[in-house]
Amino acid sequence: MNILNLFNRQPKQLLLEAPACSHSWNLFSKTYAAPKPANEHIPESSFERVIFGVTTFLWECMNCGTLRQEQALGSDDSQLAEVLDKAERLGIQYINYNGKRFGIALVPQGEGNVPLR
Repeated sequence: MNILNLFNRQPKQLLLEAPACSHSWNLFSKTYAAPKPANEHIPESSFERVIFGVTTFLWECMNCGTLRQEQALGSDDSQLAEVLDKAERLGIQYINYNGKRFGIALVPQGEGNVPLR
């Protein structure tokens, strides 16, 4: 688009588009949809999402404010951290693995070794 400069009658080119941004992404939000029990028929298109859960990341460009969304199967949090949190809140947690049963519990510090049977 051209416009005449009113003082010297020279046409000028107007810039109608913003210059391209060299994005600098920052994590704006992260949400996790936990897996659901498969009680009914699950469509094949969403089977993995229902079984493993989905983590959604929302990124924001620090330069221009553009938002970008990414999704990943499962959680980016450690499963160990989740089990330890449950043991702290709810008491001992049992895990069956390869035919063996393991118990994870919070043991108060300063009491030395506590025998488990």
